Amino acid sequence: RDLIVTGVQTCALPICGHFTNSGALLLAGYGMTATGITVNGQFNGDFTVTLSDNSGFSIAIAYGLKAETITAGAFAGTITVSSGSGLAIGIQVSDRLISVYDGDAFDINGAITSDHYGILSMNTLNLRISGTVTAALAVATECYYDEASATLFYSTDNDADQLELSDTARINGAIDLGAGVNSLTIASGAMVNGNLLASEGELNLTFALDSENADAGYAIVNTDLNDISLVSTASTLTINLNEAETDSVYRLFQYSGDAYGYWSSKNITFICQGETLSVTLVDGSAGVIFNGVTVTVTYDQDDNSVSVVTGSGDRKSTRLNSSHDQI
Repeated sequence: RDLIVTGVQTCALPICGHFTNSGALLLAGYGMTATGITVNGQFNGDFTVTLSDNSGFSIAIAYGLKAETITAGAFAGTITVSSGSGLAIGIQVSDRLISVYDGDAFDINGAITSDHYGILSMNTLNLRISGTVTAALAVATECYYDEASATLFYSTDNDADQLELSDTARINGAIDLGAGVNSLTIASGAMVNGNLLASEGELNLTFALDSENADAGYAIVNTDLNDISLVSTASTLTINLNEAETDSVYRLFQYSGDAYGYWSSKNITFICQGETLSVTLVDGSAGVIFNGVTVTVTYDQDDNSVSVVTGSGDRKSTRLNSSHDQI
């Protein structure tokens, strides 16, 4: 059935059991399931689904939310799902997540915790995360779990998915935006502990540097040597300096191993107040000057990290202006 709520939707639901047989005995538990879920405002539910004893069932799967579409201003609640020896999915949409605000991304500013999958979306994704998602695979597109066949179904559609991680986003797990030419924008205050991926596709990655985490207090992306920043030559990396602070250090990547061979000659694009400049790192380092302020990006072989350092220049403003030179 369809669920439509006007205003702020709030609920706290225990597990709801559902049994089906698709060639094997399957146990499925849902926090909420419907063909379509629409909240004309903020979706503020709290869902906990736990399958603790799966004996007697060939397949067990726990969902927080499951629908073809979920439409809301934002999801601001909590989802916690676990399934013992089975499968756990925080949010699954076999179509898409839709914002009630025309042209805007669907926003998740709550918290999702799952043993396996955080958010699964089959069709084109336009998502902003300002909350927390913790799962082995935190966000994945062009896939969903099909109960009829008891398999995780992947599409080869080349959807152009868009994901934005705001300053308050905390992602504990991998992100895979699938096939097609996808875009991921990460604010400097965000943190990702996991791989950035685009299986069978490309990822245009942008770091939007601002006043948050401008002292390199932590790495924005903590990942290993399978990260798309290393393995895909078709993907791009852009550093947006529009809101960056001067006299600051931003640590973009922290790798688990030596990535110097890739970063020694990496191509980077800088954007600052309408100006664009592409540079190639030489021996793991490159720099530009925007209106008297020197900006360098460097791979540190001592700790396998990548940082952007902004100088003081000769200006009174704490923000970078345009007019650039390469150094």
